[in-house]
Amino acid sequence: MAVSGAIGSGKTEVLLRLRGALPNPVYVDATGLTAEELLGKILDAFGVPDLWPRRGDWLWQLERAGVSGRPLLVANSHRAGRTRRSMQPSRVLKRVLGPLVRHAGVGSVSQPEWAAWLHLMATVRGDSRAAQTLEHSGIALPWRTRWAHWRPPYGWRTRYLRGGSVTEISEVEAGGRVAVAAKGRWDRRVRLWDADSGDLIAGPWSDGIPEPGQSEPLWPRGQDNDLAQGWTELNAFGSSLAGPQFTEVLRVGDGVVLAGIGGVVMVAPGEPDAFKQPEPTHGSALLGHFGLVDNNAQDFWDEPDRTVLEELFESQAVQRLEATGLPPGLRNEDARHVLREVGLPAFTGAEMSLVAVAEEGLTELTAEEVWGEDDGSGTYYLLGTWLDGRIVVHGDSGTVHRLPAEGEEDDSDPEVAASVSQFVTMLQNYVLGRCLLPMASSRTEREDVRDEIEDSLTAIDEDGDASRAWTYALYDND
Repeated sequence: MAVSGAIGSGKTEVLLRLRGALPNPVYVDATGLTAEELLGKILDAFGVPDLWPRRGDWLWQLERAGVSGRPLLVANSHRAGRTRRSMQPSRVLKRVLGPLVRHAGVGSVSQPEWAAWLHLMATVRGDSRAAQTLEHSGIALPWRTRWAHWRPPYGWRTRYLRGGSVTEISEVEAGGRVAVAAKGRWDRRVRLWDADSGDLIAGPWSDGIPEPGQSEPLWPRGQDNDLAQGWTELNAFGSSLAGPQFTEVLRVGDGVVLAGIGGVVMVAPGEPDAFKQPEPTHGSALLGHFGLVDNNAQDFWDEPDRTVLEELFESQAVQRLEATGLPPGLRNEDARHVLREVGLPAFTGAEMSLVAVAEEGLTELTAEEVWGEDDGSGTYYLLGTWLDGRIVVHGDSGTVHRLPAEGEEDDSDPEVAASVSQFVTMLQNYVLGRCLLPMASSRTEREDVRDEIEDSLTAIDEDGDASRAWTYALYDND
């Protein structure tokens, strides 16, 4: 945990209290150290080899090296010296420190407020030990988290998609229970949570306040839910500075509901009559890098996984073909395996729409229908559309292509994945990143999310990632 902010706000004291309470922590004072020297101390403390980016998958090697589960506390990170020249200075240091440091930073707030934010982070991570440590630290918390469906800045887990960015919070009655209602910022659908437990009661629902148990698919068939907003649309929201995490406050019973771009949180005020909302913060609230806020866990997948697809798209959307439904012209074994055992999500979003293979089957296309001439390459099969161009898989090689839309210039290299396995794996990582992008609270974080999406795709299929289809919505296209 690295804490930075205004001088005299009690940050170091919070870390010292945690050092005394947590088992076997590593404590590093960054004062006067270059970024590389600080990194070296951290790597040495955890016994991690000094890895530098000499291979394309260096980041994943580093993250998988692990840090032995020991708490890491970095004091005075704002007093660290300037970086020396390195192979990729700013990018490398930001990404290398990321898997090792859990960074929480709320500028210019009081020590008790720091502790309250840290308690929220511990609750979000499911770290009951850290939450209890803070509760018994002797610091009077101005507010304490009861439950949270909230994505902290730089959180990178699939579970954050369920709450999502919300607005228009209200108190409602649902089946005899007091509930918190909120409308999705992007999909405009209503969700209800039990005010006491935080359990989801109903939603998402597009037609007013739902009854308990009423819900619609997260990805309605044939309809874009707008959860994967593109870069151009998002540029209108926020500057390079981090915006407020909570933009709405509502008293419900003896608790207070906070809502904003990261989701919804129920807190118990320390002094109910005096509490209005968390102290205004300056700078980046709880800012770190991906995986840091989740005990160094980050959702990245290097192979297609039916369980992951069902978590991202819901089980009813993931369709498989029976062996008897696989067309004889689809001879590639990888493609046949994925479509038979893993499945393909029938969804619309992120500028693409994939076919419901179990219901519609695979439409066969000739080489002439695909390329405009018969080049002898054989049979192809339609998987869907992307940016209005068709997605096809070659029956023999299993290579996945995205064809130019009508009126679009021909793409000299339309390959988007070398195999169906790689396509589905890239899709898993891409859709998660695209849905997290609109939940970023600043342009700076959005740029980091974009980098993370591109890095994950490159790690899976460097040639396929070169296709403009994967990056089109990640840049301005006005």
